[in-house]
Amino acid sequence: MGRTHWKCISIAFTLILLGIVAVIPCTDASGTEVRDAYDSLSDEERNAYDDLYSSVLAHETSREFKELTVDQGMLMYEALLCDHPELFWFHDSYQMWVYEDLDQCADFRYVNPVSPEQIATMQAEIDAAVSEMTDLTGTDAEKVKKIHDWLCGHIVYDEHATHTNDLYGALVLGRCVCEGYARAFDYLCDLNGIDSLYIRGFTHSSSTVGHAWNMVLLDDSWYYIDVTWDDDPRYTADNDYFLVGSQTVVNGRTFATEDHMADYEYGVVASEDAYPYYFGIFSASEWDTFRTAILIAAFFLIFLLLAIIGRRRSRRMMRLYSRAPVLDTYGMDLFVDPVKCPYCGMRRDGEYDFCPRCGSEYPGRK
Repeated sequence: MGRTHWKCISIAFTLILLGIVAVIPCTDASGTEVRDAYDSLSDEERNAYDDLYSSVLAHETSREFKELTVDQGMLMYEALLCDHPELFWFHDSYQMWVYEDLDQCADFRYVNPVSPEQIATMQAEIDAAVSEMTDLTGTDAEKVKKIHDWLCGHIVYDEHATHTNDLYGALVLGRCVCEGYARAFDYLCDLNGIDSLYIRGFTHSSSTVGHAWNMVLLDDSWYYIDVTWDDDPRYTADNDYFLVGSQTVVNGRTFATEDHMADYEYGVVASEDAYPYYFGIFSASEWDTFRTAILIAAFFLIFLLLAIIGRRRSRRMMRLYSRAPVLDTYGMDLFVDPVKCPYCGMRRDGEYDFCPRCGSEYPGRK
């Protein structure tokens, strides 16, 4: 086969390969509709959320929300708590008042004021405490692991400390309960551009005392993480509750049905399986990229091997053809050496009519 044919085959194969690579399925990067609690609210609840948020920033003493039911008011309130861990004074300073008989939200009141100057001072201390945890490098999964490990090393679980439920206790004082852990995790994720949710609910260990944990969005799927229980000496491993799925069995219990029962998940559907690591190295999206590169390299290697084999075969056939006897129109041998085999080149010995090596007929046989 000539060089022109090989070039045509190479071009055709390359085009086919590019087409295959283009349609190789990779991790879906289309995103999810809900990336924070605000996204899950109705238009009416979002308007109330925006009004309450502006009231909190302005330190207003009250804001009416009579257009909401009690459940809507609680959902909006929890959504604001979830989305804004930086409002560390909000939880203990505002209370929601309702009309129980009418099933109607009344207003939010600023009952335990914290001065703007005090807030600014506390925020500066928080910023200094987390300076090493901003602008983390690596994949989102690697950033989440750094945040998780840093919090476990930085915080001591303490029910009797001050500011046990907020960022200040978790990040500055280093002592808090589950709510402080979860808010600190959410806050550090926000600083590093990672979507996460603060989740409250109950666990198998208590149906009356609440607990808090998180959900985090990686590779377009949501996963659970409980930093508190990974840091709690009552539990065995440091990563038991790190990026688990709703059906992941941890310490004998399915996470989202037998172990952790959430009050609100804001319409988010978590992955059933834990976050996938391939060979302990690659995340799901990284593995897709690596797999694509391997497939491309494999196709090229196979094609190169076939080209080498085909070229060697072509050269061998050309050599054989060059040694074959040339016959005229009457079957007479032309341009042949009568003492050599025309196919393998073995010299003729004696009166043999056929080559003893390859069995070909010698020229000039009588």
